[in-house]
Amino acid sequence: MEFIQAKHYRKGRKSKVDTLVLHYFSVVSIDKNNPFNLPVIKDWLANGVPDNGTVVKVSTHYLIGRDGDVIQFVDEKDTAWHAGVSNLNGRAINGSCNDFSIGIELVGGQWVAFTDKQYESLIGLTKGIIKRNPEITKETIVGHEEIAVGRKIDPGKMFDWVKYFNGVFEESQPLTATPIPLFPKVSNITSGQDSTIIEKLKNLLKRMLK
Repeated sequence: MEFIQAKHYRKGRKSKVDTLVLHYFSVVSIDKNNPFNLPVIKDWLANGVPDNGTVVKVSTHYLIGRDGDVIQFVDEKDTAWHAGVSNLNGRAINGSCNDFSIGIELVGGQWVAFTDKQYESLIGLTKGIIKRNPEITKETIVGHEEIAVGRKIDPGKMFDWVKYFNGVFEESQPLTATPIPLFPKVSNITSGQDSTIIEKLKNLLKRMLK
């Protein structure tokens, strides 16, 4: 995994990490023909986003490229500036979720599906993050849109939450099986079958007790 130290972040945290926030990131605002220009994206996340002669001081813990490559910008024990003004169910520290969350940016946008390689990397990265930060649960893995309602829309409608959660938590639909009866239904038993059924029960119990 490549590591590029972001310029804008804060050492340490004011709270334990219990939240994971997913974002998307592109440079469509300056390059509509190449919105996923990875060198520019990496530069912005490392040094801040240029804005009319000033720099917006942002950062993230991780970035996942379209090919699934993962780049880290801030150590998990430190606070990245990814969430902005935000709250999780009313909870915030200094008006933001930054102190108790880890941020992951996916190169993408609301107009395009994320790639299979991105999901594969994201699932693996998430499992590792949860292992290192066990207070993160399925309920505290959220999109930026959920903690900055009305201000942010990422990761947006193109993100497949079902696919992601199934991969992280290895969820699957329960298999349905048709039960195979060991013995005939009681309603079908005739008087001559009593001794046969008793013998079958005896043999079954013997096998169970071996």
